[in-house]
Amino acid sequence: TFEGGEKVEQVFAGIKAAGQAVMDNLEKVGSLIKNVFTFNFSGAKKDLKELGDAATEAFNKMAALKKREQELHRDQLANDLDQAERAKKLAILREQASDEDVPLAERKKALIDLREEAKKNAEEDIKLAKAQTENLIAQKTLQKDGALKNQDEINAAKIKQINVETDNANELRRIDKQITAANKQEAAERNEILKAEQERIKEHN
Repeated sequence: TFEGGEKVEQVFAGIKAAGQAVMDNLEKVGSLIKNVFTFNFSGAKKDLKELGDAATEAFNKMAALKKREQELHRDQLANDLDQAERAKKLAILREQASDEDVPLAERKKALIDLREEAKKNAEEDIKLAKAQTENLIAQKTLQKDGALKNQDEINAAKIKQINVETDNANELRRIDKQITAANKQEAAERNEILKAEQERIKEHN
């Protein structure tokens, strides 16, 4: 089953991490071998337990991280679908916001609705990108010197997260500029109406 396949993936990721944990503790392996050949069985037992504990901990952590990665992948698929729906709504709102034939009040409302949709979109995208980055870093730094060995992948993940944050921030700024322009136009129209009314009163008097 698909669920079974995911569990197998978790197990193999855990086994690989456990093997790496043993490799990261080669001095303990050397101590174990030495103690066995010098008949220091209490020392060998202690070494074996410490190796087993390190491997078990690495297995459990990596299996859990792999499971979380799978969950985040499903979340990303759902977010991609939601994002497509939001993109369609945003395109309609953008068209309304820039249509000069639409009354200013309606265009301004469309812009405000657009900002709310974009803000919701940004929050969801950034939250998911952050969770994915944290999970990848946790996996890549589980082994000894993992931050150094996997710095290219870690850096790429961080850049991807920053790009998601930047793209969403830029979108919100563009909408805010349009709202500011609409407010200025609205104020200018009110001033024109007020000026015309003042001129009419002056002429009447």
